[in-house]
Amino acid sequence: MKLDSPRVTLAIVIVLYALFINFQLEKSQYDPSYFVTAGDLLVDPTVAPETLKVLRNSAGYDGQFYYRLAITPFTSKQIDLGIKIDQPAYRQQRIVYPLLAWLFSLGQPSIVPLSLILVNCLALCLITWLGTKYAQTAHHHALWGLIFPLFPGFLLTLSRDLTEIVEISFLLGMIVCVQQNRRLLAVILLVLAVLTRETAIVVAIVVAIGGLLSYVFDKRQAKDKFFQFFAFGPIFIYALWQVWLAYNWNTFPLTSNTNKVGLPFVGISQFLQRIMMPTNHIQWVWLIELILILIFTLAILSVLHRSTARTYIKVSWVLYLGLAVSLTRAVWVEDWAFLRVLSEFYVLGSVIFLESQSPLKKWIFGGVIASWLFLATHIILMR
Repeated sequence: MKLDSPRVTLAIVIVLYALFINFQLEKSQYDPSYFVTAGDLLVDPTVAPETLKVLRNSAGYDGQFYYRLAITPFTSKQIDLGIKIDQPAYRQQRIVYPLLAWLFSLGQPSIVPLSLILVNCLALCLITWLGTKYAQTAHHHALWGLIFPLFPGFLLTLSRDLTEIVEISFLLGMIVCVQQNRRLLAVILLVLAVLTRETAIVVAIVVAIGGLLSYVFDKRQAKDKFFQFFAFGPIFIYALWQVWLAYNWNTFPLTSNTNKVGLPFVGISQFLQRIMMPTNHIQWVWLIELILILIFTLAILSVLHRSTARTYIKVSWVLYLGLAVSLTRAVWVEDWAFLRVLSEFYVLGSVIFLESQSPLKKWIFGGVIASWLFLATHIILMR
């Protein structure tokens, strides 16, 4: 089998993530509910399903809410099965990932922990396949497709049953479909991305504005009625979903968690001050990650104007950069938070980089692979 093939790239990713999952499961005697990271401050172990591992004296992590939603996707109860959803409207707006896990589990709660892992693994395979196809379309070797699934933040998402991997699989699928002029499928995938994680709405808004400007100023689009749905369909459906959530929980999701965005550079500068002189190994890891993010950002900025990537990708990436530097201390607190939030920023930046002729590409590619291996090793051995 020749190396310049999506199958080879996919095989590499499957082996790497299979080894990572195996080492992680080994810590809990192969109990898949270990990935849920449920804590007894929000989960009552005497009422919760017996198959769910609950950590003592712990608040747990966000995966416990997606676990709950994967059992009862369209619930209207904040507390059920012994599990309390801290911000139900905010959590339920990210419905697609738990809904897929519910479908794969056939509605059986005992299978949900395994189903949550399986959905993320399938999404990683989809990201690999789409990323490899995109790389080959950009006249690169198929192995360049590794730059998409080997984003280090996906290790954190996978380890705690979170939403970013599934969202990016839909978002990257949308990008590939736009490239192939398959607009109906692109619309569907963008809708799914937005309903998986609301931060994908940035791309939807940019696409809508771009479509509107094209419709107004390009007479060739004047008779293309489908463009209107493509431009505004995802935003319209997202708005309807927000209205239903507001009806279900008496609060809008966008107003239920407003502490994550603030003045630019405040949160990240406070985080940098805290880790500038590392006092333990985890702070060293955060400092290294921050330096690598800075290098990646500067590299993309250096090729942004020369890259042949589509305009909506470039504009969206700039907006995600603005969002990243405006995140507060609620996000710039540890890599479990900030590295995952940078998923869209990273993937769109990688697309921009692949569509450039920069000599830095090989160095960035090598740095991504090394970063993934470094973080995977650190998670397995030290966390």
